[in-house]
Amino acid sequence: MAIGAIGSIDSTCTNTPKQWRQMTEWPVESLTYWGWPWTAGHLWSFLGWRSDDPSVVLMQQLIAVDLNIAAGAQRHEIHEARDAAEQLLWETNVGFNPQGPVRDELMALAGELRAWNGGDYGPGACESDEGL
Repeated sequence: MAIGAIGSIDSTCTNTPKQWRQMTEWPVESLTYWGWPWTAGHLWSFLGWRSDDPSVVLMQQLIAVDLNIAAGAQRHEIHEARDAAEQLLWETNVGFNPQGPVRDELMALAGELRAWNGGDYGPGACESDEGL
């Protein structure tokens, strides 16, 4: 699957990483993390990774948060957790499957971002076809 039209999504609700992966339209052509641009194609591929590595899980949730914000969801309820996630991922490196307390911290942040993306708090989840 490829990403089609860019910039045509305008939504104040949130989608999960899985929902973003199923979409053919995204609000941006790329996102930048740690000074490196991640194209829509790279982001789309990364959202499809299956892993129990907490850094990968957190990165997938962070990508979904950023896509939701780019599409119009208000970030005021998630900005601290979002920024903490990006900082922790910078410090631990994505894909190195950290253990111990760092693993616990990554999973806790992933859980908070997952709850926001899934509509447990914040602007609320999009209806199944609202963002598609």
